Amino acid sequence: MKRFLKAILIIAIVCVLALTLTACGEKDNETKAQNKTNTAENEVNETEGVENKGRETVPDNTEEAKAFTRGKWEDNKYVNDFAGIKFNLPTGWEKATDEEIAKLMDVGIEALNEDQQKLIEESPNKSVYGMVANDPASGASVMILFEDTTLKVTPEFYLSQVKTQLEEVESFYYTIGDIYEKTLGENKYSAMDAEVPGAIVVKQYYYVRTINNYVVAMIITTTQDGQLDAILNCFE
Repeated sequence: MKRFLKAILIIAIVCVLALTLTACGEKDNETKAQNKTNTAENEVNETEGVENKGRETVPDNTEEAKAFTRGKWEDNKYVNDFAGIKFNLPTGWEKATDEEIAKLMDVGIEALNEDQQKLIEESPNKSVYGMVANDPASGASVMILFEDTTLKVTPEFYLSQVKTQLEEVESFYYTIGDIYEKTLGENKYSAMDAEVPGAIVVKQYYYVRTINNYVVAMIITTTQDGQLDAILNCFE
């Protein structure tokens, strides 16, 4: 059972982490076209800037830039100010240590707590594990990952690519639902459910949102009825 769950989770993680190049490729042509438009707009803005010199600048409504951080555990609460996530570890669950996270990422443990921006920029696929927690008794788990996609992608596009890759997996048969919206804590996510039928039905829930060029991806795995609601209630 443990090997089965581990294999499914590894497949899910690989599908999530393998999307950077795909996403960037899909956005390349759009970016080139947008650059031409921006060049023309900049020329107009520069002219207007001379005329409006000295006037107060009105800020736009884009999200304020935040310093990336993979978050940290404060006793049994995972806190990530960058992503606005707070997650209380359920009773009986275990959280991965920094040593285990470093091993998963194949980096030195010192890299996890030094320059967080450098960490994600130099990590394979520009991806970082925020936290990993699981219930040893049932195999349920929560994993939070961050990815620097360089170019902005929508959560819906990101999840559509995850769906495509899960459908191509030959080791397990995934039943995958439609993309919908879900609020966890104070944040809205694009979500998608996947199920691996069998003697023990394993369900996985993908929650994705973006912050500027970063993708925040959460994978929740359950093996029993009622587990999902109990896990979601742990988010503040």
